Amino acid sequence: MLNCFVAHSSPPRDELDKPPHLYSDHIHGVEKLGMEYARRLFGFANLLDKEIIAKLNASLRLALRVHDIGKLEPQNQDVLSGKSSGRLPYDHVDGGVAVALSKQDTLAAWLIRAHHFPGLASVCRERSIERRGLPILRGERYERDDLSRDRIKQHRQLIEKSDELLEELALKHEQSCDHKLAENITNFPKDADALTTRLLLSCLVDSDHSDTAAYYAKNYIKESKPPVCVRWHERLKKLEDYISKLKGRDVKRKKMRDELFDQCRANYSPLDKILTCAAPVGLGKTTSVMANLLNCAKKEGLRRIFVVAPYTNIIKQTVDTLRKGLVLEGENPHAIIAEHHHRANFDSPDSRQYAQLWKAPIVVTTAVQFFETLASASPSSIRKLHELPGSAIFIDECHACVPAKLMKQAWHWIQQLASCWSCHFVLASGSLVKFWEREEIVGEERRVNVPSLLSNDFFRKAQDAEQKRVDFRKLNDGSALTKAQLRKCILSEKMEIGSKLIILNTVQSAAVIAKELQPPEENSNDLNLSDRSILHLSTALTPNDRDRIIEEIKARQSDKNNQWKNRNWYLVATSCVEAGVDLDFNFGYRERCSVTSFLQTAGRVNREGLSYNSIVYDFLLKESDGIVKHPAFNDSIKVFDRYWEKMLQESCDLDDLSTRALAEEIVLDEEKRSRFVSRLMQHEQNCDFQEVQELFKIIESKSVTVLITSSLRDRLNKGASVTHHEIQRNSVQIWSTKIKEYNLEPCCFGRDLYYWGYGYDPDVFGYMKDLNIISQNKGIII
Repeated sequence: MLNCFVAHSSPPRDELDKPPHLYSDHIHGVEKLGMEYARRLFGFANLLDKEIIAKLNASLRLALRVHDIGKLEPQNQDVLSGKSSGRLPYDHVDGGVAVALSKQDTLAAWLIRAHHFPGLASVCRERSIERRGLPILRGERYERDDLSRDRIKQHRQLIEKSDELLEELALKHEQSCDHKLAENITNFPKDADALTTRLLLSCLVDSDHSDTAAYYAKNYIKESKPPVCVRWHERLKKLEDYISKLKGRDVKRKKMRDELFDQCRANYSPLDKILTCAAPVGLGKTTSVMANLLNCAKKEGLRRIFVVAPYTNIIKQTVDTLRKGLVLEGENPHAIIAEHHHRANFDSPDSRQYAQLWKAPIVVTTAVQFFETLASASPSSIRKLHELPGSAIFIDECHACVPAKLMKQAWHWIQQLASCWSCHFVLASGSLVKFWEREEIVGEERRVNVPSLLSNDFFRKAQDAEQKRVDFRKLNDGSALTKAQLRKCILSEKMEIGSKLIILNTVQSAAVIAKELQPPEENSNDLNLSDRSILHLSTALTPNDRDRIIEEIKARQSDKNNQWKNRNWYLVATSCVEAGVDLDFNFGYRERCSVTSFLQTAGRVNREGLSYNSIVYDFLLKESDGIVKHPAFNDSIKVFDRYWEKMLQESCDLDDLSTRALAEEIVLDEEKRSRFVSRLMQHEQNCDFQEVQELFKIIESKSVTVLITSSLRDRLNKGASVTHHEIQRNSVQIWSTKIKEYNLEPCCFGRDLYYWGYGYDPDVFGYMKDLNIISQNKGIII
């Protein structure tokens, strides 16, 4: 009987009548996998001595062993074994916490408490509970801020039951799993800082979820073999061959590209864990920095390379380029270079198999995914974090990755990963904001000079070439325009003929302007994408459809294309195209925003430097008829107006100007920002995990994944096999606050995934197709 305890019930839809998942099998599987994750993790720990690592390993091992011990409670076993139905009557998490605390292992107790939603607790909240006479971490997991008399009574009832069960649970566990539960005295949070705690929880959650998914999912392959072979030396050689065969239309620019690649590849120093690359647009920065990271990974024995992009649409283009230059013969491109478009983390057991994990040798992801994972308290998000130490990390367009108020904390994590966890960073941008040099941004104690991959001579030559590429002007002398006036200016016969990029500050405004510019003959679903003069690109479209539009743009900009060579055509987009996208327009129009955004837009115009009359126009829109302003840009616009004349000067250092402009934006709101930053940093130091998760939001409103494809929804609802890749490629992100307003239909995973039941235009407007309905919404849609 002792080996017949159940960890997970039989799948309700299982055709093979699979027996329940045995408790002993689950515990042994989780422990084996979790300790293997920890072995790899601590292999890259620089500053932890052997005694601390041994203590942390012991705490993790105890958490792996007893995280589900509460399931051994008799009524829980009745439900799990199928004798009764319904939810587990006893919260098994409290049982595990009680056992860990009885062994004097407070760190293990914190990990067990966090392995299910809502995740890592906060020291400040637990101390508040302790002051009300309740032991920390104990009792109900939910609504712990509600300390009413009734809630305290519920906490006490659960605690009393767990205490009564303590010896019974420990005895059943030891006999069924055939091992003794050891005592390990820890003093959390002293023995583990916030980042280390998240890393340990990641090992527990990933091993638990992986073992559970291996039992439930027919198509899930349990991890039992080493990770994919990295083969850094061979990949660097292939990348060198790939670059050597690329051709350019301009001989001088091709020479600069080759020089950038050579300098990045050769510039390696084991002492420099953080480097910069301030390279102008169009010089192949991504492949050049990748050469540096491959060289670093090869010499340092690193296990993974990350490319962190500010926007989701950049990822596919970057992935395509890297797969051409890095995937070796016979390899599966998806296994070598993984693309992570947006958050697809799922909490429910049935949907965990669709979570995108960081297990490929090269991972291309977004800044939201990367930094909010570091800030997370949620087990489903933290699950992949243990894969990060021992990585080389390229943060592309680093100025756009996080808002100014989050830069100090983000910089703290970058320095911590570099110094403590064997990570190497390259921070790059076409207009590099050196925020790490500004006391106003990162604080005096963390202000440093970061060395560059590039020589001073190359940097000066590149800056000189950049000054001659485009001119800057204002529409309507800088005065605000209606959407009709903007249309008239852009379509004026006085304007030069060519391709034109128009960037708006919100998704809604972009859709409204695209509709305003669209000629009557193009208001048809039957028109081919290749025949449209008005294209639209924003996160209102799925990754699949964004890729189609980007491919269409590339085709029009090809030397072989004659259809649009001497005609006007327009791309209306959001800031998702202003950074890191290899697109090249004759003219640009940018809704007034920040200095860096305007300069980044200039990077999408005349990238090859072949034109002598390319212009980027600044314009301001009146808020009316569906046009919505982005309130976060109010201070940025004030600074932009002050810096306009300086941007027109030929001798201007654009990187220095961008850095000073950002510092001034911060000063305008210094008092409010300073309080926020101090609060965030203090919560991180104190291990107040829930507060850090709530405060560190790159995108303020929480979004949900919404499927566009009905056939995919139907397959999911029928329990058919669907990969995380299919979900990501055929979905969009919509604010969670819009779920009720749009009456979004949940898919089979409840809160995890929804379906868009309204009109969708894959060629132009995406889910903004029914503009007359959506534009009535008063909120901001970014």
